[in-house]
Amino acid sequence: MHELIDIGQWGDTSRGEKWKYETPNTDSSILEIIITYGDVVDSLSFRSTGENVPSPPFGGTTGPESKTITINGSTEYFNSISGTIDTNPAGDIAVQSLTFGTNTGSYGPYPNTKFGTPFNVPLENGEIAGFHGYATEGTGGFINAIGIGARIRSTGVLDPN
Repeated sequence: MHELIDIGQWGDTSRGEKWKYETPNTDSSILEIIITYGDVVDSLSFRSTGENVPSPPFGGTTGPESKTITINGSTEYFNSISGTIDTNPAGDIAVQSLTFGTNTGSYGPYPNTKFGTPFNVPLENGEIAGFHGYATEGTGGFINAIGIGARIRSTGVLDPN
């Protein structure tokens, strides 16, 4: 692993299992994000340059909807995340929705919801090269909290507004 700048954790950091994903090295970029969801974000998995298969999923195993976001790593990179935090139907605090931004556009929100407390983290001259947080695993599980691991692209500074 390589050193990234950890930014935030939005959601409930007092419940669930801690998880972390980072690109394998400084020359790698995240190419694919797989998100499963229902009422909230149930799980996330990732694939980076040089990896043939995605990471094991972080979070639950029963999301009824799934979306695979695949980008062209030679011209596109993830540089923002936004979303909402709210309670799930059982009353637990969870990541309600996520949108992933790149230097060329955005993907989301998943699920398509306007509920919850919003967060937004654009990176100026930065790239998202990892994610971390807390997740309730297994059947009925979900993402309790999420944060990002960022690195500087060429010159410039990170701007985590």
